[in-house]
Amino acid sequence: MLPTGADNQGIFTTEGEEHRKLRRIISPAFSYQSVKNLAPLFLHKSFKLRDKLRSVLAVPQDVPRPGIEVEQFPGEPRPRVRMDLYNWIGRATFDIIGVAGFGYEFNSIEEETNTFYNAYRCMFDALRQRDNMLHNLGIFFPQWVASCLPDARTKEIKRCRNTIEAEAKTLFAKRCEEIAAEKAASATVSKEFVLLNLLLRSKEANDANLTESEMLAQIDSIMFAGHDTASMAIQWAFWELTRYPPVQARLRAELAPIAAILRDFVPTSASETSNRYADLTGELGDLTARLDALPYLEKFVREVLRFHPSVHSTLRVAMKDDVIPVSEPVRNENGETSKAWVGSHKTGLSGGGIRIRKGEFVHIPIEGMNLLKSVWGEDAHEFNPDRWDNLPATAKSNPGLYANLTSFSIGPSSCPASRWALVEMKVILAVMIASFEFTGASPMSPNNFLVCRPYVEDKFEKGYRMPLILTPL
Repeated sequence: MLPTGADNQGIFTTEGEEHRKLRRIISPAFSYQSVKNLAPLFLHKSFKLRDKLRSVLAVPQDVPRPGIEVEQFPGEPRPRVRMDLYNWIGRATFDIIGVAGFGYEFNSIEEETNTFYNAYRCMFDALRQRDNMLHNLGIFFPQWVASCLPDARTKEIKRCRNTIEAEAKTLFAKRCEEIAAEKAASATVSKEFVLLNLLLRSKEANDANLTESEMLAQIDSIMFAGHDTASMAIQWAFWELTRYPPVQARLRAELAPIAAILRDFVPTSASETSNRYADLTGELGDLTARLDALPYLEKFVREVLRFHPSVHSTLRVAMKDDVIPVSEPVRNENGETSKAWVGSHKTGLSGGGIRIRKGEFVHIPIEGMNLLKSVWGEDAHEFNPDRWDNLPATAKSNPGLYANLTSFSIGPSSCPASRWALVEMKVILAVMIASFEFTGASPMSPNNFLVCRPYVEDKFEKGYRMPLILTPL
């Protein structure tokens, strides 16, 4: 969906009091207890993904299709089959945010032709092409770009946008009708689908005076952030497992005490009641608490988020003239001291600072900060979960919402759903690692457009992909 929300009304692009208002409304959805209550949903959708992949792999695949790559090698009797996890993990996180956020069953894991999901994916596939970056504005201003560039690519982006907006409006109207019916019957309004309910309740209580357009913008923003960013981190995690088999084996050994549940559990009556996901709690117990207690899984997740932040950078705008403290003079590519640097004798700051004027942008390179050798050590460019046993003092003092990392951003505009993302990531990883062996990694690179999407090196023209060989255990 729109990463910003329609007309820049979404929570991730608003500022000041408007941003604080929206954050107050949705923050209860991301509390510790709320996320704990959603954990059975994360498990259920992970089991759905596990079973779908097993069913695909159980049948000989000779013809490629979305999510399945088939390649015949000379001398081999059967073609090699790779599962495109860009497709499959994206479907799982899409289904999770649909239910947890808005009470809507997309069922995109089972329904490979799901209109909503495929429109979303096709839009970003169209944006991937780089012949004219003006096309990328089509995600924000489809009518304007269509008038400037009336070509096939622009028409495809506009078609996808129209489909997404129509589906979002249908979703919103359907949930409004359901809540109205519950109230008319004097029933307690369900709190299972926390995000949309919070938005609707705030409107009724006049807490926020949100218009329908503003609420649709929040659906846009939350769908994007809740699905896409989580999906990217999980995909890169599986890629690292194929690059480092000892890491994969160590994680599987740590999961061994609960592997049978993760590999074989089948939810009962999964589609019969409105509180079907909560019903799983009694059958599984507090499995997420057990996952949180696994030290190597925690270190692995931290290292994935350090090495592969879903959002590579962000921007801030100076609200007034100021000086940003720095530890040493800032130099340009020629080694010359920046003209914006102000010495300590003028600022009173021990290391001096960088002068910034009101209205100027500050680029925060999250990916670069996570790979700084001066912060993380000489092995900063290596993937090493064990680094978290003994972080350098410079890393320990690094600001961050989680684990001294800026991957969830920092400050008033930091990610409100970090706990949600971490639990979701651990659950999906645990179920999949216990159920499959991952091999066959290709050299991959990220395309840093909005989020760090994967593609096979030297094969960018084939689109975003994360093809891996999965062997059922």
